[in-house]
Amino acid sequence: MSEFTKKERGSASMGHLYIPAIHCYVVFIGLLFTRFWIISILYAVWWYLDRTKPWQGSRHIDVLRCWAVWKHMKDYFPISLVKTAELDPSQNYLAGYHPHGIAAVGAFTNLCTDGTGFPSLFPGIRSHLMMLNLWFWAPVFRDYIIIGGMVAADKESVSHILSKEGGGNLLAIIVGVVQEALDARSGGYKLVLLNRKGFIRLALMHGAALVPIFSFGENDIYDQVENSPGT
Repeated sequence: MSEFTKKERGSASMGHLYIPAIHCYVVFIGLLFTRFWIISILYAVWWYLDRTKPWQGSRHIDVLRCWAVWKHMKDYFPISLVKTAELDPSQNYLAGYHPHGIAAVGAFTNLCTDGTGFPSLFPGIRSHLMMLNLWFWAPVFRDYIIIGGMVAADKESVSHILSKEGGGNLLAIIVGVVQEALDARSGGYKLVLLNRKGFIRLALMHGAALVPIFSFGENDIYDQVENSPGT
């Protein structure tokens, strides 16, 4: 179907997610002890009313996905999206993405933004990316990832998207998730697939086509901290 080609330089950690999420929590709680407490209260009401959105396909806002910053992000690494097959917009697709890398930069840039031109390459296809549920419990940060098309990583999300009539949806799952991230090292790829084949069963249940996605160079972006196998 498609493959991602990218390479970069430098070293980093998962701080690019943890830091903004923690900051959002600090601001949300901190405002409760100021004269602006009403902001947190109103947001809490919104959060409660919108709490199921990550399990219901999230919320695509095309204007935000088209921000110029995503073009700069694409050029910085650089990242390119290579199309190797057509996707029929009348069908739904479940994509198995590999490798995770440390930060899944390729998956985010290609599937959650329009930085590499996904809508132009695959017209009529709306992309979604599964993400660990814990990220949807961070105030404000959850809204940021929801508008990019990220959804909760569980069966309910898969069923909601793949059962939509009319097709035109692609849901990507990074098969190895966190375990694979710990094994992300430059110059090699380790696929974590054993006991992780449930997504194939879900695709069969919903009549969705399986699509392989490989992100070349994903493991070369960051220098991995030394860790023992299995930790």
